[in-house]
Amino acid sequence: MRVGRQLLALSTTAILGAAVGRADPAQATSPFEALFRDALSRREAQDGPASPKTAAALHDLGAFLLAQDRPQEAEPYLRRSLTRFEAAEPADAEALAAGLEDLAEARLAQGDGEQSESLLRRALALRLETSPQRTDNAELYFRLASLRSAKGDPDDAEQFYRGGLALSEDPGALVRLAALREAHNDLSGSEALYRRALVAVEAAHGRDHPQAALALNNLAYLASLADRPEEADRLLAEAVAIYEGTTGLHTPDAAAALDNRGNVQRQLGDFAAAEKLLLQALEIRRETLPPDHPDLASTLNNLGGLYHVQNRLTEAEPLYRQALEIQKGALGEQSPEVGQTIYNLAHLCWAAGRREEGARLFRQAYATLTAAYGEQDPLVAEIRGIVERLPPGNQ
Repeated sequence: MRVGRQLLALSTTAILGAAVGRADPAQATSPFEALFRDALSRREAQDGPASPKTAAALHDLGAFLLAQDRPQEAEPYLRRSLTRFEAAEPADAEALAAGLEDLAEARLAQGDGEQSESLLRRALALRLETSPQRTDNAELYFRLASLRSAKGDPDDAEQFYRGGLALSEDPGALVRLAALREAHNDLSGSEALYRRALVAVEAAHGRDHPQAALALNNLAYLASLADRPEEADRLLAEAVAIYEGTTGLHTPDAAAALDNRGNVQRQLGDFAAAEKLLLQALEIRRETLPPDHPDLASTLNNLGGLYHVQNRLTEAEPLYRQALEIQKGALGEQSPEVGQTIYNLAHLCWAAGRREEGARLFRQAYATLTAAYGEQDPLVAEIRGIVERLPPGNQ
């Protein structure tokens, strides 16, 4: 929910009036709500229902209810205020934009992303007409980017993120845009955005801040993908140290850094260090996440993979199978994560001498990952080569 919501009408007089008990306690659930309801009653009595001041008081009550996570109760007040703002002569563009934003948030909180997006687009157009360089316009861009990304339109989302970032170097938006570029396999572009996010966090909060640790974690992941494990380990060691000194390690974000560092230690060949880190990450994730969370499956899979490469197959297999069950329930049986875990199990079964089961799993992984990634994906091509070489008895 947006913070720092603008209140348009409430005055010192209204605050003092509410404080002496003018609000109807049957309507209000808190002294603060009574204050807003009393202010609205005063405005309606003094200025009439069509007054811009009454419209502002309606908006303020709706905004208060929205901030209390009561969007269904807030919406009628926000709609009434918006109708009055739209009819006002001369138009108050700032009040109208604020009303559109809050009604958009109320609709989104009730699951109506379509109308929320339409309202936010109107609000942004108004703001760009009257004050295009205001830095708080960036928030509108970012909210629209989030909606477009959720609807599966990463290109449109990227344009909104870039529009907002031209006004404000928001670390969260930089991270989300970096993730979009990473999904497009633009690793250098993604890395540059993560580095900008780290600079922005340092400027706002200093280096020893959880957001800085998150940026370091993301940079380490890209360094690992680029086969720079020593750099990745250095970045992750710093991230873990920041978490330890701020939030503590018993959080999902810290567990992610420990998990990633365990994978980097495996990449460096230090299996003992990798196991210690992955077991620590697994313990934290079991205690801080729901039992069906995909991140828990990820750590189970990573630990299983570590045991697998050491030929500790009886320890690896139950971890793979636990990960697979979580992924099927949380992500769907046709998800690429499910396909990759099945592929891991296929290799394990084949190595354990269970060739028939291994062949069946290779074919299942091939079908799942082909549907997810397409025939040209390198992993799909690798599995296709295995499937084509399976003995005739396993066809």
